[in-house]
Amino acid sequence: MQIGELTMTDNMLLREWLAGFVFPLSVFLSILIGLYLTDMFWTYRRGWTRQPGVSLACALWWIFTAEAVRAFLIWATFRSINDGVPVPDKLAQPISIIMAASSAVLLVAMLRCTYLFTPSRWGRWVWVAAAITAVIVVTLGHVIPTA
Repeated sequence: MQIGELTMTDNMLLREWLAGFVFPLSVFLSILIGLYLTDMFWTYRRGWTRQPGVSLACALWWIFTAEAVRAFLIWATFRSINDGVPVPDKLAQPISIIMAASSAVLLVAMLRCTYLFTPSRWGRWVWVAAAITAVIVVTLGHVIPTA
């Protein structure tokens, strides 16, 4: 096989492997962030959510937890398909619903991170611009023909 001749099967195997790596790493980071948040709670009790870094840690916890769910479902699906075993019909809809829910959590958490990372002197327009840009990209994807 020459460079540039990757088949769809090769691509699916690569996607399986990448999701397989992302899944445990996301779980690991979710656990670490969860332990950090737990430590902050027990250290500061009242007012712990106002401590430096806690808001960002919460948003990142949601991102890595939702990504762990997505990566697991992608990995398990490709693992099955690459072994020649189709995903059972009774699992297709629950997988789709869970993928959509985890994607929605990612979307909201990423907007929250955009809000948190934006310096206050810039105002709040940055996260609004990010949201509008995302809507435009998705809209254009449906309006502009692909072929």
